[in-house]
Amino acid sequence: MPRMRVTNTHGLEIDEIAKLAAHAEKPYTRQTLTAVAMTLQGIPAETIAQTLGCSRVSVWRCVDRWNRRGMEAATDHRGGSQSSFTEEMFQDIDDAVRNRSPRDHGYSKNRWDTRVLQRYILDTYGKKYSCEWIRQILHKLGHSHKRSAKRSTRANKEAQRAFREGWLH
Repeated sequence: MPRMRVTNTHGLEIDEIAKLAAHAEKPYTRQTLTAVAMTLQGIPAETIAQTLGCSRVSVWRCVDRWNRRGMEAATDHRGGSQSSFTEEMFQDIDDAVRNRSPRDHGYSKNRWDTRVLQRYILDTYGKKYSCEWIRQILHKLGHSHKRSAKRSTRANKEAQRAFREGWLH
C-alpha cells in the first residue's frame, strides 16, 4: 500500500506542528495537525487512524489537505451556517399563532399549520423554509401540535343526554 507523505511543512517544524495540535481548541484542528505530525514522524496511516479513532482514509485526507493548503487545512469548514431566521421572525410567528388567524392574513384556513406558516413566512419575509424546520421553530416557541376531536355534525344533544342518563341509572 502506498505510503502517504507530507510533501510541504509550510515552514513549520515537526515539534511546532505537534505543539499546535496539543493546544488546538477544536477537535477537527487537533486531529488534522496530529495526523500531519505523526505522518512526519514516519508512523503508518493505519496506526495514526487507530490512535485518532478515525479511518485510514481520513488520515490520508488530512495529510493531502495539509500538503495543498497548510494551516488552512486545519480549519473546519463543515456545516454550521448561521440561521437566517431572525429574532423578529420568531416573535412574529409566535404572535401570529397565539393571537391571529390565518384568515386575518388572507389565507383560506382557519387554523395555523406548517404549510400555512410556510406560505406566511414566504409572503411576509420572502424566505422559504421547510415544514420540518417550521415545526421545530413552533416547538422552540412552546407550541405543540394538537388535533381537534372529531364530532358528529348530526348529533342530537337531547338523545345523547337521555342515553347517558339511562346508561347511568
